Amino acid sequence: MRLPAELSFLEDVLQAPKLKYSKADWLLSDFQDPIWVYNFNYKKNKKLNWGVKLDDGSSLLSPQHADLLQGFKHWLIIATSAKRGTGSLTNAVKTQASAFNQVIRFIDYFLHNSSAYYLSKTGLAAITGDDLKLILDKIAANAITNESLFNWSQKLTDYLIKLANSTDQSRLYDLLNANPSLEIITPEQEDEGLLDICLSDVPLVRAAIMHHELYESRSRGLVPNSILLSKEIYKNTVRLKSEAKRSFKILEVPREVSGQREFGMVPCSTREEKSEMSSTHFRYFKENLYSLGELHALNIPAPPVDSLMEIYNYQPSVNKLGRYRTLPSDLVFLAVKNAIEFHIEYGNEILNSYLSVARYCIRSGGTATRLEHEKIVELVTPSLRELGVKRLGLTTRSPGTQPTDSRRLAHKEHFNALRSNQGLVELVTVYYGAVQTVVGALMARRQGELCDLIAGNCLDESKEWLLFQNRKSTSGAFGLRQTEPRPIEPIAVEMIETIEHFQSNLITLGALEKHTNLFAVPPMSGEIRLSYSGQCTHHRNFDAFCDYFETPLSAAGQRYYIRQHQLRRFFAMLFFYSSSFGGLETLQWMLGHTDRKHVWHYITETTDGPVLRGAKAQYITEYLTHNGDENYKELSCLIKDKFDTDDFHLVDSHELEDYIESLLEDGQIEIEPEFFEDENGDQMRVIVKILDVE
Repeated sequence: MRLPAELSFLEDVLQAPKLKYSKADWLLSDFQDPIWVYNFNYKKNKKLNWGVKLDDGSSLLSPQHADLLQGFKHWLIIATSAKRGTGSLTNAVKTQASAFNQVIRFIDYFLHNSSAYYLSKTGLAAITGDDLKLILDKIAANAITNESLFNWSQKLTDYLIKLANSTDQSRLYDLLNANPSLEIITPEQEDEGLLDICLSDVPLVRAAIMHHELYESRSRGLVPNSILLSKEIYKNTVRLKSEAKRSFKILEVPREVSGQREFGMVPCSTREEKSEMSSTHFRYFKENLYSLGELHALNIPAPPVDSLMEIYNYQPSVNKLGRYRTLPSDLVFLAVKNAIEFHIEYGNEILNSYLSVARYCIRSGGTATRLEHEKIVELVTPSLRELGVKRLGLTTRSPGTQPTDSRRLAHKEHFNALRSNQGLVELVTVYYGAVQTVVGALMARRQGELCDLIAGNCLDESKEWLLFQNRKSTSGAFGLRQTEPRPIEPIAVEMIETIEHFQSNLITLGALEKHTNLFAVPPMSGEIRLSYSGQCTHHRNFDAFCDYFETPLSAAGQRYYIRQHQLRRFFAMLFFYSSSFGGLETLQWMLGHTDRKHVWHYITETTDGPVLRGAKAQYITEYLTHNGDENYKELSCLIKDKFDTDDFHLVDSHELEDYIESLLEDGQIEIEPEFFEDENGDQMRVIVKILDVE
């Protein structure tokens, strides 16, 4: 932009900052170059191609867009310069790179939404305060900017559905016939639920990806090439189009498929997979967006000063994350009972039978998958023979079959065989699911902390404490996780020691080098080894346990499959239910306490606030649904005002629970035990207090 003749005397004054913000140590090209080469101590130089199209079809490099292009370029250099007003002449390369990455995100956002901001006509000058605040709202809501600013998951979904619909359907079906693995959807893939693609459409979408050569081969199988996809979805961006992005399991074609579920899964969460951006990170984003204002000093069109001032002290309101869906309390109580009984009756028998097979294979120099079914039956313990074991595994390769032969039974036949105990490997998996259920329920820890437990190193010498590596804490200069001891009940200790003994025997046999993750389980393929106990394996063990014991189905015909985050409130739930159904003795036995107040003290000391709050909300919800509002009249009035009914059976139980939890979270109610003494001794009831909130 040229100054009017009457202001021409300012040309020299303004030239200085323009020169200052036309070069940077990281910029290896001339400022005016259409392609920038840059490097922040990277191993290789990187490039930015400014030749992108705007909403009118013209290139950003066109002469009529010179101000817009200059503004973008200067903005990057301004943001990476020494902090304004600090007197500092330099800043760390790492800090510069971070600022660069944030600003290029903003630039790509404006370019990707060029038509909405009329960039080809007005450039940056027409951007309003509301526009800037909306951008900050997006940024704050999700730490992953590819989602918050660019809606990667939805954009990808829309593109792939359109791609599948526009591709020759006969060609897609030919690919499905030639590649049966395209149609296999694993439980883990089904659980992810991050893409809005119907499961029935997934095979065709995968076939379309394959047809257009958008897959790349990885160790775990075929994975969509996010860079190739980005070049189509975000073609009119400077850097976004060439960046790798997160993959989604539902689109992947795994090399090896293990595990399956009998029914669809009752959704276990309303929680969107996102986390809010940290306040510090958000502040840096806001500062770099605000730095657009420095373009005014360069006489380059920029958002009006008033618009920029609107975001100076702006704090966005972020929607609360969804909540985890709860399991019915009676389901959890029964699952724990079944798991304990299964361990007592069959735990050692199952693992000893597997060790017997492993010992025979190692001594004979063979592999388990080459053993005839009759040999497997001979090797297992008499009680397992009687239980029904007939083969190594329901999906393992057996003698006489080829690698390409399908090893899967028909769906119904598979689960009938599972519950009739025909497969040894499946019984091992069910047993591990039982141990996970008990240890997970009694310890109330995060799944990752349980997966991190190492056999032989997770119990203290007294066998009264379980040692966790707390994922939420670090100590020392090297960021080491803190070891956090938690008291553990004898039945859980017994289960853990059973698995530790199992691993020790595998080490003695030479099948295992050293103790590994506590919940590392033999693979479904039948190989004599242990598979790392990550999230997928942990879920698979739970699924096998739930199908074996046939946990209930919902009205929609979906099964309640247990997840660790749903077990974390077990202790508290059992405590609350003891006030109505007299079950406290069980909990007292588990904890070694005899006093109700001591039990409550233990629960409040060892249970996270959100977990305890969820347990309270679930208990009151189930009480109101089954017993009416006899003891909770005041709470009933609040619920009636909210849902316009006092018939709790007409209110969705999840919605009711969410509402009660929100009342707790906002401080409008309190739910606490009240201890008293009557003719029967020490007693307890659960009370609800309605608080006056101004």
